[in-house]
Amino acid sequence: MQMIKTSAAALAILLACIASGGEVDDEDDARLGSVGVYFSVPAAQPREVPVFAEVKAQLPTIVFDDRRDLVRLYDRAWELAFANIEKPVIDEKRGHVLARTYVDAAFSDNIFQWDTCFMMGFAKYGHEAFAFIESLDNFYALQRDDGFICREFRKADAAPVMFPTERDSVNPPIFAWAEVEYARSSGDVARFAVVLPVLDKYASWLEANRSAEVKVGEGASARTVKLYWNTPFGSGMDNTPERGDAWVSMSAQMAEMYESLAVMATHAKLPERAAAYSERRAVIADAINAAMWDDEAGMYFNVMSDGSRVRERTIGCFWPIWADVASEERAKRVSRVLLDESEFYTQVPFATISKTHEKFDEWGGYWLGASWAPTTRMALDGLKRSGAKLAAYRAAYQYVDAINSVHEATGTIWENYAPMYLSFGGNPLSPQPGQPSKRDFVGWSGLGPIAILIEDIIGIEPDALSNSVTWTLQRTDRVGVQGLQLGKTRLSLVAQPREVLSDEVVIDVESGGAFTLRVRVEEREVTAEIQAGRTQVRVP
Repeated sequence: MQMIKTSAAALAILLACIASGGEVDDEDDARLGSVGVYFSVPAAQPREVPVFAEVKAQLPTIVFDDRRDLVRLYDRAWELAFANIEKPVIDEKRGHVLARTYVDAAFSDNIFQWDTCFMMGFAKYGHEAFAFIESLDNFYALQRDDGFICREFRKADAAPVMFPTERDSVNPPIFAWAEVEYARSSGDVARFAVVLPVLDKYASWLEANRSAEVKVGEGASARTVKLYWNTPFGSGMDNTPERGDAWVSMSAQMAEMYESLAVMATHAKLPERAAAYSERRAVIADAINAAMWDDEAGMYFNVMSDGSRVRERTIGCFWPIWADVASEERAKRVSRVLLDESEFYTQVPFATISKTHEKFDEWGGYWLGASWAPTTRMALDGLKRSGAKLAAYRAAYQYVDAINSVHEATGTIWENYAPMYLSFGGNPLSPQPGQPSKRDFVGWSGLGPIAILIEDIIGIEPDALSNSVTWTLQRTDRVGVQGLQLGKTRLSLVAQPREVLSDEVVIDVESGGAFTLRVRVEEREVTAEIQAGRTQVRVP
């Protein structure tokens, strides 16, 4: 989240525009640009705000016999998420100033880009109850004609907080990731063709305005590669000590952006464009590995234009394993650093700067150590892609268990969490909210109690794009999900209890349609073609 003030210049121009009935002079128009050129919002009125109690039956139900407290936490997260859905403000002259009813970041009077994107990572499971993905439309409808999308807009009048020329104006470019992530539950691939023009133009703007040339090699073999930069505020990690001419996080996010764009273009039946996106992703991956890998440290670092590395040990160093641009050997080395208890694997995973860093704050200090939902989600995905699935499960369980402890003590879910167990008011050491941290933050903190619970602890990962579900089962108690939506198919998967992991697994399956189920238990794997109705799947 970013704690900065709205750009006075941008706001003054927009307010003048509103006051004059929409007319601005040529100079101001050139600075603001036309908006909404690449995205057409249907004329329909924004949706009404749903009532949680009325739509709860449309949400998946968690089965977790040994941890019913986590089921209560899951329900509470959804309750807070629906409480944070807002309908756009109505202006007398313009009507609704934002295009869509949206799920709010739960932070301030503005809407935020990377918060909203990461919220799709759990909101996807509620797509039958509310069209959460339309929250992104508010950003698309305010895109400038040059492709720029401001990271933050005011709810009151849709004013951008900054001009594109301001260095802090860009958030992590993960719109495409959010679209694909949401579609893995909703199955709505028709949307890809609608938003691709927006995201393609956005990518072009980033290439022109957030890239940096970095030297690689010495002497006759010296060359330059193109990488990408951001700022602490722009990156969303407000007070991170990160610096440099090119950033690991931004560069890896750009690689992942092109990977997701390729997926979208493929489903939109645009094979040539998909190939171009994949090629660009490969070029960025090569540049990251050539310029940012530090073999001695076993991790990636930001760099200066002369190729020198900025050895700040922050959570930003781990985005390459999330973007899957590291080789198998490098990914394992990066994972070892991430899982080191003397560095990032804190009692509440994962610290946002290393415990060895001079600025590390055991209470979190915002981005000086606190455990945050988006970066923990990133780290868990990176561990799984690196083959460390058991480690990811254990870290996920530790993280959600800590959120639950704080929830039971305070009655709510917080913006971030202290990385270490601490004593408050003379009580025993226990998980605590970060300092500072906002309460009722669902918001992206819903990732833990909802998505991480389903995908990393229970282990169920739906993919409507391939009409399949993969279940990596790490538990022996009765566990599963009922009423899970895989596109238009509603299904339930519940594993019967057993004594030890090596025992035969029996899964009760109920489905409204056909899909492929892959079950992985330790080294065993079974694939079953499920048809509509009830059946059992066994893993001997």
